[in-house]
Amino acid sequence: MVQHISETVAKDEGRLKQEVQRLFDDQTKLLDETQGTGSYYVPGVHYTVCGVFVIVQSGYGAVRVLGKDQTLHENVITSPNEKEQYCIIMVEPGQECGILGKPSYRLIIR
Repeated sequence: MVQHISETVAKDEGRLKQEVQRLFDDQTKLLDETQGTGSYYVPGVHYTVCGVFVIVQSGYGAVRVLGKDQTLHENVITSPNEKEQYCIIMVEPGQECGILGKPSYRLIIR
């Protein structure tokens, strides 16, 4: 599931953290902004990823959510030319997120 986030919320750290807690729970943590490496990367080796805050107007790439059988559930394309600016992608148990290219994002972990 993709939740669109307003620029007002996205640019206010306190309001963004409140929105993350509303969508998930108090046990989640919003990590610092990161940029993709330019290749394909699956985060989550040392923690459980439950969501991704995506800066859609960022580097060329995509943030994807895949099921156990590698079925694509969500695919948010990122580039400087995208009209949408921010969203949160939910990552359900049994799914994993993949970072393709150089999007900017913040992981939401448990």
